[in-house]
Amino acid sequence: MIDVNYYVEKVKNTILAWSKRIEAAPVKAFGKDIFGNRKQSQWQLKRERAEALKNIAEEAGMFGIDLSLEFDNWKSMTAKVEEPVE
Repeated sequence: MIDVNYYVEKVKNTILAWSKRIEAAPVKAFGKDIFGNRKQSQWQLKRERAEALKNIAEEAGMFGIDLSLEFDNWKSMTAKVEEPVE
């Protein structure tokens, strides 16, 4: 049986995995990486992380688990991140 601890651990692992990518990303997207793909900025990666967390919450919801009860800052974790203005 899947319990709330499974999803809490999944959220923690997702945040840790994305934080490394976000730290390494430039503040503003520019240029291309060694594979010819456009580099992603920090805000783009934060937006993708929020979408991943929303997907986890949706999956947990199918089992009747509300992750917003487990995390005090759930709204800020899944908030839409806007491009910074210079």
